[in-house]
Amino acid sequence: MMPCTGLRLSLIILLTLAFISKGFFWRVGCFGNDCQYMCHCESERQCDRTTGICPGNCEAGWFGLACQYVRAEFTPPTSSWTELWSWQDGDHNTCQQISPYEDKISIYLMESFAVTWLRIVGENAERISKIQMMSSTISVYSCRMAKLDSKTVDFDCPEVGVTDRIILSNINATEVCEIYISKGRNVALHQVTTQSSTFEYWGSENAVNGNFGTVNGRAEVLSSECTHTNEGSSSRGFWRVTFSHPMNIIAADIYNRRDPNMAHCCEARLIGFTLTVYDGSFNSLYSYTDPRNYPLNIYHVLFDTVNTKGAMAVEITKSRNSNYLTLCEVLIYGDSHCQSGKFGRECERDCNCVDDQEGCFVATGGCPSGCASGYTGEDCWTQGKQEEEEAEEEEEEDEEKGEEEEEEGEMEEEEGEQEEDEKLIRFFSCLECDNGTYGPGCTQTCSEHCAGQINTCSPFNGTCDHGCNVGFQLPNCDTVCDVGSYGQNCIQNCSVNCAGTNSTCSPFDGSCDQGCEVGYQPPLCDQECDVGIYGINCTQECSVHCAGFNNTCDPINGSCDLGCEVGYQPPFCDKACISGTYGLGCTEVCSVHCTGLNNACSPFDGSCDQGCDVGYQPPLCDQVCPAGTYGSDCRQRCSAHCAGLGNKCSPLNGSCNHGCDVGYQPPLCDEACHSGNYGLDCAQDCSVHCAGLNNACSPFDGSCHQGCEVGYQTPLCDQVCLNETYGSGCKHSCSAHCAGLNNSCSPFNGSCDQGCDVGYQPPLCVEECIGAKYGSNCARDCSIHCAGPYNTCNPVDGFCYMGCEVGYQLPLCDQVCNNGTWGLDCAETCSVHCAGPYNTCDPFNGSCIQSCEKGYQPPLCNHECLQRTYGLGCSLNCSGHCAGPNSTCSPFDGACDQGCEMGYQPPLCVKKSNEKTQKVIKDSNGSSNNAWIWVILVFSAMVAAALIALVIVKSPQQGDLRLSGPPSGQDAGGGARTRDRRVPADLRAESLATVPPTPQYVG
Repeated sequence: MMPCTGLRLSLIILLTLAFISKGFFWRVGCFGNDCQYMCHCESERQCDRTTGICPGNCEAGWFGLACQYVRAEFTPPTSSWTELWSWQDGDHNTCQQISPYEDKISIYLMESFAVTWLRIVGENAERISKIQMMSSTISVYSCRMAKLDSKTVDFDCPEVGVTDRIILSNINATEVCEIYISKGRNVALHQVTTQSSTFEYWGSENAVNGNFGTVNGRAEVLSSECTHTNEGSSSRGFWRVTFSHPMNIIAADIYNRRDPNMAHCCEARLIGFTLTVYDGSFNSLYSYTDPRNYPLNIYHVLFDTVNTKGAMAVEITKSRNSNYLTLCEVLIYGDSHCQSGKFGRECERDCNCVDDQEGCFVATGGCPSGCASGYTGEDCWTQGKQEEEEAEEEEEEDEEKGEEEEEEGEMEEEEGEQEEDEKLIRFFSCLECDNGTYGPGCTQTCSEHCAGQINTCSPFNGTCDHGCNVGFQLPNCDTVCDVGSYGQNCIQNCSVNCAGTNSTCSPFDGSCDQGCEVGYQPPLCDQECDVGIYGINCTQECSVHCAGFNNTCDPINGSCDLGCEVGYQPPFCDKACISGTYGLGCTEVCSVHCTGLNNACSPFDGSCDQGCDVGYQPPLCDQVCPAGTYGSDCRQRCSAHCAGLGNKCSPLNGSCNHGCDVGYQPPLCDEACHSGNYGLDCAQDCSVHCAGLNNACSPFDGSCHQGCEVGYQTPLCDQVCLNETYGSGCKHSCSAHCAGLNNSCSPFNGSCDQGCDVGYQPPLCVEECIGAKYGSNCARDCSIHCAGPYNTCNPVDGFCYMGCEVGYQLPLCDQVCNNGTWGLDCAETCSVHCAGPYNTCDPFNGSCIQSCEKGYQPPLCNHECLQRTYGLGCSLNCSGHCAGPNSTCSPFDGACDQGCEMGYQPPLCVKKSNEKTQKVIKDSNGSSNNAWIWVILVFSAMVAAALIALVIVKSPQQGDLRLSGPPSGQDAGGGARTRDRRVPADLRAESLATVPPTPQYVG
């Protein structure tokens, strides 16, 4: 008999072999059947071997259920110029609040991809749930939201395109702790692969084993972990991964071979590769060919997420006719393509939502409507709050036991070993049933519907080892699937789109018993109608007039997705536009100028069916005829004799817009003037002095056909003689000084028709003007301000021979100097220190009209104030209390140059420092001021008397000179008169009146 220890050792060896054969020994760092998935726990801790749940947090860069989802990196966003770095530090306790004045925050991704899942952790899930998500390409995402707890909200968004920027709106005053943006999970990991051929040991599975390794301390893909096809193969090189169930994929990372010691032998093999996505029937869903002519270490491929739903395989092929293909790792990001009501990595779990029709999030199981009654947790899978609380209490009790439990554990382990020995002995006292039998005495037969070639099942309870054949349910596989389920092990649900009350389907292949609901295609009714078809069982074709590349339409009602082609009515685009409309969506209206009933036009381009109303141009008849045309369909041309540029005429009747050319009759201008008329629009009559019958003349210029009557000149015979002749036989010439272009004069007496040239006397215009006259017909007087005794001037232009009196400007001396000038011939310039916006001064004496700027002396304002005066017009005296020998002050503001005498306040030094002293100064100043007032009054009276006397003396002389004088060219004494430039008395008086007053003493 075998000793106890020997028996135990033998049993352990047997069990070990059994476990190995069953795959019960696990590799560290993985979980699931055959270690299919990789753990991503922080600090490289082992996750649960069944569920993959980590005992703590996820490894950096991962999140979600079982830490399987890649976290996209993004640049820290900013709020009020502050970087929100805490949003991706992995710590839910570091939070930052958005400014209440910022409604939007932009998050810039490190790479572009289709964002489908966003998780936000903050202080208030209710506030977070009001955030809206946009992107650089989508105005507003139609995301569903699920609140996982009081701080966490998941956003499940449709796959609607690639973006590199996420915009969160309605986020003002929100406190956010962490943001997770999902790039999806690696759905290619440990999936079934194949390739066109295999070189040595470099199998196709190496590209999905998750082994990146290190080279020289850097994270690299080892060449020993790469795939390699055989060059000797006759087929074109390809590699393919096939998924266990349909996937929605959004991107792929393809790692090229990059051996550091191989001189880049193999990198170029991937240049120009093609990646193709297939569905379950191996139909191409999407294809991408890399355009580069150089290799990359990592290729990032973004998928058209609309067309890659339900993918079952991804294939990579060579671009050229070559069979050499090397791949080191292929990561395909996405998630399971689950039917409504299912979620999980293999769609193996049921959603437990309050609203069982809405479906849950595929990645998490979270429900927008909340968990169904009796379920809790992020995935609405944990049953009962009470059980959860009990589990927490047990965990707390376990932690309190401490070292005692460890000691008890060691004792229990020893007892367990003894117990295990006894079980092993009992287990091996009898042999297991043969394959195909089970139960007491192995009398029962495994179900014929057990999967596998020999229908093996558990020898104890008959549970089929490999599950059931299609259509039968676990555990014993002896009954068909319940109503509503089908497939292997009945784990698949009939499509909710099966027609009928209960949506029943075949338990074997899932084909719906009563066909599909409208918009879904048989047999499974789990997919919408293919592009281009719609309706019950997808039997109807979308209109060929649907806009877009594939004429796509709504799978349920057939309404065209992208609207209609031009000329067809929405929504079905199967009928042309109704009469009177045309264009895209039949939104354009036919022109009201289309001829015929209802103004009918082509539904495609709007061209009028029966042509245009008169005056409008085809084809649309919405514009009048082009310039130069008129009539029906603008077929007639305007007359070439229409006046104006372009010979324009009325588009309706052809009447010329600007009348006719000379010699043609309106309105059409297509006929010459009738006899007796000529000129523009034939509006002029031929001269009655045309010789011959009817006084006929040319319709263009009116020249008389048969010449003129006696006494009239050709060609029009409407004027007597030629312009420059008069008298009998037009033999006398008009004066060369007759005004007008031709020096015309009366044909009868020679008097000039338009008067004389400037400077000559009418009527014959032979002699120059006499006396102080000038101009046309000597009608104007020389200026009274011409210098000299007789105010003589040039008879032609009135130029004063001897210049002007003071204050008047050449040449006519009839205007005073312009602003800014004065004096003789206005040659002097007013001072720049004259007050006012234009520095104006008196034109006669140059005194500033508005006095001087502060600090300058009137009247001319050319010099600063005299010493001890200041201010406007230097009217103020410096204070007598200015310090210094001369008591000087600033001519502009009166500030004492050397300060004040002791006891007086600067800057003016007028006020004393105290009241008592001020009173003494005030009394003395008062008596002084009274004296100054008397001086000023006496001086003013003297000046006024002098001015009055001057006016009385000068006025009679001035009048005599102007009323009478010597003959032209002589003065009163018979000799030539010298130039006398005097200021008129009235203007001199006015000028003197503007002299500013005498300065006043201020001090």
